[in-house]
Amino acid sequence: MISALGPALLAFLISPAVFGSYPTPLPFRYAGIVMCSVFLIGLFVLPFLPETKDKPLPE
Repeated sequence: MISALGPALLAFLISPAVFGSYPTPLPFRYAGIVMCSVFLIGLFVLPFLPETKDKPLPE
């Protein structure tokens, strides 16, 4: 469900209201940097998550 917000967030990041009157490719650069940053934060958090292998599902 979180990944469904990606297209809406990308549209928000490339809208002229956010970046003013920059040409079109520049906002795509910032949108890509933000999306990659979210991915890198997820990779950083991954080692700290609990192991769930061979554990029963909660009821």
